[in-house]
Amino acid sequence: MCELYAARALHGADRCNVERMRNRSDVEVVELLEQCAASLHPEHVRPLVGNVLDETTADQVAATFAIIADRTRARIVHALSLADELCVCDLALLLGVSQSAMSHQLRLLRDHRVVARRRAGRIAYYRLADEHIRHIFAQGTRHALEDRDAAAPAGATPPGAGPVAPSAPSAGADAGAAAATAQDARKAAAG
Repeated sequence: MCELYAARALHGADRCNVERMRNRSDVEVVELLEQCAASLHPEHVRPLVGNVLDETTADQVAATFAIIADRTRARIVHALSLADELCVCDLALLLGVSQSAMSHQLRLLRDHRVVARRRAGRIAYYRLADEHIRHIFAQGTRHALEDRDAAAPAGATPPGAGPVAPSAPSAGADAGAAAATAQDARKAAAG
């Protein structure tokens, strides 16, 4: 019934919309389609019915962005995007925070699947959990720097900008290279 009702109301919309609406009750589908018909631009709304993120997925996406919305955690993710992996003590030194504070932040990031951990004896090494994290962080960094880059004189690096995370891990990157890159960026910004 739901599928037939949706197909009639959608006037030949693709099968994908009907399939996504199957998990809704007949009443919910009819209400959505009636709202669509009553919208200001039904031709724009109708194809989106059943395609917008469900609340559970939206919560997961929001949680991923929320966990890196903290300044320290954003800096950790950026540092890890510049290197294959870094240990807790190197990250703490690089960012100027205590090892205890760094461990706490890394635990939060690990709990939200932003970073992954590898142990070698008593030393814990962290890396970005996957390329999705590297990609969304690189895009977010580029977006944040757009306005500053447009306002900066040609060839100048905006203060604190540092290098933008690469889209893919660089071969052979290590903690020393990441620290050197960060130091070079600070020197360029200061000088």
